[in-house]
Amino acid sequence: MHVFFTPDELVRFGELVTQAGRERDLEWLSLDPLVPLGPGARRSVIGIDVRPAIVERSRTGGVFGVLGRLSVRDGQAERSLLALGHPGGAWLEWLARP
Repeated sequence: MHVFFTPDELVRFGELVTQAGRERDLEWLSLDPLVPLGPGARRSVIGIDVRPAIVERSRTGGVFGVLGRLSVRDGQAERSLLALGHPGGAWLEWLARP
């Protein structure tokens, strides 16, 4: 559902998640297609930069999403891109760590 947030709403939601992580350990996993974020999309909903090859593949290789992870531990946020996947969960392709 986050792909339907305005940019300001998305920033605010991210702030709320990070704030909640100051109270307790928190994990936010999000599988989001890049296409609804617009033709200029270069970041995931969680705010992870997406490699140009993945962006290009999203434009030409059919519908898929990027699986991102926001981990908040002791108030410190860490983001990582984990995989590509079908938005409905039909398949998942793990990404190698850069």
